[in-house]
Amino acid sequence: PQVQGLKVELKILEKEVNKLSEIKIEYLSDINTFNSEYYRHLGSIIEEILRLKRDLAKKSFDKGELGEEEYRAFEEQYESFYQDAISQSKEQPMDLTADEEKELKKCYRKASRLTHPDIVADAFKDEATEIFVALNTAYKKKDLDKVKEILLGLESGSSFAYGSDDIDDKELLKAQSKTLKNKIETLKSEITQLKESEVYITIQETEDMEAYFIEMKQNLIREKEDIYLELIKQ
Repeated sequence: PQVQGLKVELKILEKEVNKLSEIKIEYLSDINTFNSEYYRHLGSIIEEILRLKRDLAKKSFDKGELGEEEYRAFEEQYESFYQDAISQSKEQPMDLTADEEKELKKCYRKASRLTHPDIVADAFKDEATEIFVALNTAYKKKDLDKVKEILLGLESGSSFAYGSDDIDDKELLKAQSKTLKNKIETLKSEITQLKESEVYITIQETEDMEAYFIEMKQNLIREKEDIYLELIKQ
């Protein structure tokens, strides 16, 4: 009876891990979409501003008005943004209709429940992790075809056994319950961090995203002009 009770508890914890993982990936997907739009609308102008700031810092450094460490900071800021822009371009999400968005979420939820590495039996963890990473990457990119392909593979192949199905030892069940409880706390903490992040707060507070980016671009254009004028005076 005690083993059966532990199995029931573990099954409940597995469902909670799945639910929280789905919530987390939803936040990450929203943030990824915003970041892609941010770089699409503002990436080139921000890169120009950082390049001008770097050039201005170089002139000040050459004149002895700026230390090498401060100059290097401007150089690194430019290089970092440039690399981030390249990385983000690879994460560009696909444009989906409202119906396709619904299908994407439905397929993702089904697939994630079949392959979440924290709840499958130990014998399947490596394979499940590999599939789960590919699934999350496809979901963040809104690659519906890839998500459906992964789900089809999971449904047509041998499904992974859950830890609650595979474990019969009382101490192992207790250990797995403890592991999942820790995972649940970690997921809750990660979700809170995402909700309180500057990017997500901006998403929540912005009713018209297109107007937001237009205003941001106008402000950045003015900033670029000011820096350029300062640069040619040097």
